[in-house]
Amino acid sequence: MSVKRPASLSLSFKLNIPIVVCCCLILFIVLGLTYYKLQQLIQNEITRESRYITDTLSISAELNYSPVYIRGIIQSIAANKNIDHLSLIDFNTGIVVADNHQEYIGQKLYKVGNEHENALFAHHQAKSHFTTSSSQSDNIYYQTVDVNLVNVDISRLSRYTILLAYDKSEAFYRAQTDLLPFISTISLLLIVTLLIIYWVQRKILLQPICQFINTIDSQKASESLIKIDIKNKDELGQLAASYNQLIQERSEKEQLLAEARQYIDGVTDNVPVLLAYVDSEQRYQFVNKNYERWFDIPTEKFIDKHLSNSLGNKVYELVLPYIEAVLSGEQVSFEFQMPFPNGA
Repeated sequence: MSVKRPASLSLSFKLNIPIVVCCCLILFIVLGLTYYKLQQLIQNEITRESRYITDTLSISAELNYSPVYIRGIIQSIAANKNIDHLSLIDFNTGIVVADNHQEYIGQKLYKVGNEHENALFAHHQAKSHFTTSSSQSDNIYYQTVDVNLVNVDISRLSRYTILLAYDKSEAFYRAQTDLLPFISTISLLLIVTLLIIYWVQRKILLQPICQFINTIDSQKASESLIKIDIKNKDELGQLAASYNQLIQERSEKEQLLAEARQYIDGVTDNVPVLLAYVDSEQRYQFVNKNYERWFDIPTEKFIDKHLSNSLGNKVYELVLPYIEAVLSGEQVSFEFQMPFPNGA
C-alpha cells in the first residue's frame, strides 16, 4: 500500500525549496550582473561611435573649414540611422553653424534644441576649459565636445562645440542579442541542475524512505514477517538492517510467547478444576476449558461477564463474602458444592 503525504510535509518539498530559492537568487544575481554588463557594453559602443563622429568632424573641419563643406560632412555623418541630432555650435554665441537639420542653421541652440540639449550645452558653456560633457534621457545619449576651428570671419581659431544626440536603442538591442545566449545557457544550466538534484534525491533518499514506509504499512496488515530489501552500505542501509533485526527479534519473542501461551493453555484446560481470573468489578477476564464443559457455553462468552451470570444468584450470594475478602487484599480458601447447570 502506497502512502501519500501532503505537499507541505513532503521531505522532497522541504529539501528542494532551499535549493530552488538558492537557484533563483543565483539567477537574479546573474541577471543583475548581466544587466550591468549590458549597460557597460552599450556605453562603450556609444562612446566609441561618438568619438569616431567627433574625430571625423574635427579632422574634416581642420582640413577645410568651408561652411558648405562642414555642413556636407555633418549631413554625411548624420546619415547613420542611430544619430538623432548632430550640430556644430559657436561656443561663445551659441549659434548653430552647421546641423543635420537645415532649418536650425544660423539660430541659437536654445531656440531649436530640446530641453536636454539646451541643459547639456548650458552646463558645457559654464566650463572655461576644453572638455567633454554627456547626459542621457530615455533612449538618447547626448554628448558635447569642444574643438578649435578657423573662424573665417576673423581669420583665426575659435572655440566650437560639437553636439551629438545618439539613439542607443539599436546598440541596446545588439548588446541584448549578444548576451541572450549567455542568459539562456545559465538558465538552462540551473534547470538541469535542479532536475539532477531532484533525481539524485529520489534515487538515493526518497525511494528508500518510501520503501520503508510501504514495508511498515504492509507489516501492519500481515501476520508474516516482511523485511526491508535495502542492501546499501550507507546510513539508510544500516537503518534497514537495524529494522530487519528488530522485527526478527520481535517475531521470535512473539513465537516464544505463543508457544508458552499454548503450553499454559494446555495445562489450564486439562486440570480437573474450574480456573478463572476475575477483575475488581467481578467480571471474568480468563476462564479455562472446564467452564465450557461445565456450563456448556463457549469460553469466549464468559469474558467481561459478571460472576452472577454464570453462578446464579443463589451460589453468587454464597461466595460473595469470600470474593469481597479477596478484593480487600486477604488470602481466602474455601470449599462448597455447586450443582451442574442441568441439576446433576
